[in-house]
Formats: sequence, structure tokens, C-alpha cells
Amino acid sequence: MANNSRNCLISLCAICYVVLAAGCDFTSRITFFNRTGDTMTPYPVIVDDTVDPPTARREARPGENLAPTESVPIPINGFNPVFYVPGIDDESLANGVYIGLGLFDADPIQIQYKVFHYRVPPGEASGDPDQRPILLQEDIVAVEDVNITIAVRAGEPSPDGWNIMIRERP
Repeated sequence: MANNSRNCLISLCAICYVVLAAGCDFTSRITFFNRTGDTMTPYPVIVDDTVDPPTARREARPGENLAPTESVPIPINGFNPVFYVPGIDDESLANGVYIGLGLFDADPIQIQYKVFHYRVPPGEASGDPDQRPILLQEDIVAVEDVNITIAVRAGEPSPDGWNIMIRERP
């Protein structure tokens, strides 16, 4: 009898641990959709571990460009991605979006977006205030641990030309 009670207690503790661990980690997928009408270039963070201390910088990945109707998964454990459209020179119009992921320590879990006009490609401002990006819009959206889609669309009603939609897809 005592052996059954001990086994039951151990099983109950294991189940509680799994439930608590699963509740603390975002386990779903995030997909980014380009609906801007222009090709977007991803600018992931590249870490250089060959120097001490390691350095990080954004670097273009033109081989991974996103055509106007394509989508790409966003790694939930990676660095916050930036997507950029070169050739848009009007500073009142958007040409880049930053996706900030607060999926593990935030309560509630959150996705932040910032829409910019980059004067120079992401990662190239080098501290020069005249080259820093111009923030056009930003928001933080609380989400559940379900599959998420983030769509960037061109057009009205946004004055800067881009609309951001974050939707939960169970």
C-alpha cells in the first residue's frame, strides 16, 4: 500500500512538473507573411564568437528574400528579426519592420512590432544620429500560446503605407 502511495505521489509530482514547465514556455509556431507588394530582405542578428567579448550585428540575407506573397517561420528561440525593403527613399513611408518576441519571461506573453523608415539598411547606422531609423508606428500585442501569424500589408488606412496584423491561429 505504501509503495502504491509513493508511486502515485511521484507520478503526481511528475505531472505537475510537466504542466508547469509547459506553461512557462511558448511552444507554438510564429509565421511572418509579406503582403507589402515589395520584396523584403531579412536582417537577422549574427553573433561573432571568434572575438572576446562576442559581438553581434545585423546582416542582410538576400538569399532568403521574401517575395510579396511569401511567408517564413520566425524562430521563437532566436533573436528578434528585422525585415527591410530597399529603395523606399521617402522618409514618411515604411521600409522596415522589427518583431520583438516576449514569449518566455513576459506575463502575458507578448509580441511587439516597430515599423521604421530606415535611412540606411538595418545595422549600418553605427551610432550616427543622422542615420538612425525613424520610428513610424509601434505596438505590443498580448498573445496566447497558439500558432501566430504576423502579416505586413501595404496600403490604407496607415499613413506610412504598412499595416501590421497579429493573429492567433489555433
